[in-house]
Amino acid sequence: RLPFFIWRTDILYVGWMGHHLVPIIRLLSGKPIIFDLQAELHDALCEDRKLCAHGSVMCRLARFLDTYVHTRCDVIIAHDLIHARRLREMYQVPPEKLVFIPMCADTKLFFRQPQRKQPQDAEKFLIDFCGEFSPAHGVEYILRAAKLLEDTHIHFRIAGKGQLSLQITALFEELRPKNVELIPRRLSDEELVEHRSSADLCLGSFGSSKRLYWSLTNKAFETIAMARPLLTAGPPQARAVAEFFTDCENAFLCAAGDANMLAEKIRWIVSHPEDCKRIAENGYQYFRNLCNDEAQEERVLGAVDKALSGL
Repeated sequence: RLPFFIWRTDILYVGWMGHHLVPIIRLLSGKPIIFDLQAELHDALCEDRKLCAHGSVMCRLARFLDTYVHTRCDVIIAHDLIHARRLREMYQVPPEKLVFIPMCADTKLFFRQPQRKQPQDAEKFLIDFCGEFSPAHGVEYILRAAKLLEDTHIHFRIAGKGQLSLQITALFEELRPKNVELIPRRLSDEELVEHRSSADLCLGSFGSSKRLYWSLTNKAFETIAMARPLLTAGPPQARAVAEFFTDCENAFLCAAGDANMLAEKIRWIVSHPEDCKRIAENGYQYFRNLCNDEAQEERVLGAVDKALSGL
């Protein structure tokens, strides 16, 4: 249906993973394109998820599409500054083509609300993770950290489905942690909000993937938008996280790819409830300042103006 919509628009906004749409749009129209880049296709398929072998036809095609998008789009949205710098260095994207817009979160879905636990969870310290089970998420480290904490009142709820689902299920069957509820499916929006709002602590990403160095996941912003405390991987592995979050200030950070350090950080958080409340509140206020509707509207309109200025 895309060709029928092109003629009725002034600007085309292409989101992730719309790389393959850009050549079609350029074939049919010369109208400005704003590309919302979460990750390069080559990095996502060939480096992070390793779905295609290096040198394969698919990896070469992914690299071609990345280069084409960076060359032929009028504006590219980057969600963190380290990623924007990477685009300039790897693809020679001119600075005037880049627009920085933080990932933030949909506040119609993710907003502050009272914590509501089920009666059976009242005495538990409830930790929530929901994701696609990709290498960058590091769910295996979360499971191993949970095993180290299974003789405590700390309970983990891990939900999701994705590339590593079979491996995660196998590891869960091997470890059999008594304090983990594994939900091997994607949650609805309503379930996701319910899980986050009931949790005492929400987890981000902890994998050892190189992608963590320069990119963030939306879980981080969705968590602080709901005024829940966030624990995720930080520097030196996750440099993009450091652009927005500081350990024990507006989030909790720990090393990536280390179940022991993750377990120790969780022990510390559980034993410091007042710090946990303070940091959750700081994270929420930080989100309100960074991601309020007026600020995001101004950033998006800036991208539109930049795209139109090339006409």
